[in-house]
Amino acid sequence: MADETDIHQGRNGPVATPTPGVFILIAARLAVVSFFMGLVVFFQFRYGRLNQAYLPLIPVAFAYLFSIAYAVFSRFATNLFRFAYFQLVTDALLVTGIIHFTGGAESPFPFLYILVIIGSAISLSKSATYVIATEASVFFAVMLGLEFQGIIHPFYVFPPSYKNPEAAFVLITAIMNITSFYLVAFLSGYLTGLLRKTDQRLIEKNQDFTLLKAFHENVLSNMGSGFMAMDMDGTILSHNPAAEKMLGLRAEEIGRQKIWNIFNRGALGRFFENPPPLDNQPGQAELSHMKGDGTRVDINMTISKLSVDGAIQGVIAVFQDVTGIKNMERQVAHAERLAAIGRMAAGIAHEIRNPLASLSGSIQILSADLDPLLDQSGKRLINIITRETDRLNRIITQFLLYTSPPRLRPFTLDAGNIIRETVTLLQSDPRVKDKMTIRMAVQPEVFVEADDGQFRQAIWNLCVNAIDAMGDSGTLIISVGKDGPLKDSRPMAWIIIEDTGGGIPPENLDRIFEPFFTTKSGGTGLGLPLAHKIIESHGGKIEAWSVLGRGTRFIVSLPLALKQAAAPVA
Repeated sequence: MADETDIHQGRNGPVATPTPGVFILIAARLAVVSFFMGLVVFFQFRYGRLNQAYLPLIPVAFAYLFSIAYAVFSRFATNLFRFAYFQLVTDALLVTGIIHFTGGAESPFPFLYILVIIGSAISLSKSATYVIATEASVFFAVMLGLEFQGIIHPFYVFPPSYKNPEAAFVLITAIMNITSFYLVAFLSGYLTGLLRKTDQRLIEKNQDFTLLKAFHENVLSNMGSGFMAMDMDGTILSHNPAAEKMLGLRAEEIGRQKIWNIFNRGALGRFFENPPPLDNQPGQAELSHMKGDGTRVDINMTISKLSVDGAIQGVIAVFQDVTGIKNMERQVAHAERLAAIGRMAAGIAHEIRNPLASLSGSIQILSADLDPLLDQSGKRLINIITRETDRLNRIITQFLLYTSPPRLRPFTLDAGNIIRETVTLLQSDPRVKDKMTIRMAVQPEVFVEADDGQFRQAIWNLCVNAIDAMGDSGTLIISVGKDGPLKDSRPMAWIIIEDTGGGIPPENLDRIFEPFFTTKSGGTGLGLPLAHKIIESHGGKIEAWSVLGRGTRFIVSLPLALKQAAAPVA
């Protein structure tokens, strides 16, 4: 088909804007005609016949005139196939004129018809090529026939070889040229057909390749896993941005580098040195990498073979950062060891508790019997034994409560009443009386579902911790409310216990709920962990904020009970 065109709306309707192919056809016509006719003028000048050279220039003048007209009217052509066909028919007529004015049957330019036929094969369809070949043959045969009959007389650029050419010569000339026209039409049509099919296949392949490339780039760019492709020497040929981010390396630090420069040889080296058969499953490797900032990254890598035509050509590695998983595994293992130790410690504590109670009772009996016989030093020793035995028993009791808390017996409790009763007990405590101030802000009807004894124990532990943190003086502030300050998806009740003590250092704030962690002399380190465990067992949570020199705030949140129910009877 002819060259394609762009259509736009003109004053008189749709107007075609010719593509560069149309102008190439016009320019090629001018170049060919000018070149060959320039040769004619050159030889005319050389043989001193320049005054007779104007006749061969007549077709050249028409070629220029037609080319100018084509260039002007090409903008208004709506069917480029017909427009190109008209040009080629005109070109065949021009070639006939050139042959007539350069010797007719003895002209050296019949091959110009071949250029027109080739142009038709390129610009038009395969069938149109044979039409142009037929028209060229007709024009050439008619011209030869008219010249042979003497109806028209050719202009001889060079002296004629024959004064009166014979009919056989003219016939053979016509047959040979016409045969070459159709042969060229066949070959050019066949070759241009192949060329068009090849172009179409290339276009389709290019589109497929473009889509495949875009798919490849998008998939690799958006993969959350790291990707590397390597040859069998371990040279990294391709990678994705996730690999750079995961390994903390720049693109130039990965591309074209050996894989050994990033990971230890280990399992990777064995895979490259002895590649498994193609039908084997992908291999797995556990690797580690140290980033530039000193951070250690644990990598789980899946190694697959890249095969082409049944031969291994490279290696594909897909890997994930499993540092978090490994840390979690280590924490779980550590927690399991601690749990085992805790179970053993709980068993030991339970076995110690019974003889300790017997020991405490025996000392009290001995103290009563021996009191008249003991001096002040002996009595002081008995008091120390009794006090320390009680303290040891208290520690064991708290430890057993932490490791094996009793089964919950939840009731709907008024949190405000629990706080008021706790404050009443605190105000009679020697550590608080006449030393500290307790302030309360209690909203009415704040009900929670909780075990009465355990809930009181948790609030008491938090308050005692605040009192111990303030020392000899300070203010304890207890607030009770609902629906804040901690936001949750469920309606929540909250209790804030705030002191004006020295605060908790930031490095200790994350450890205050760990068993046996304490900074107080004589402390057991079980008060806050026990309170934390009780609140969590009720579906609540505790959060702590602290500022050095200003005090600490504990916020306890528990699910809010929507209906009031009877509290347990003491």
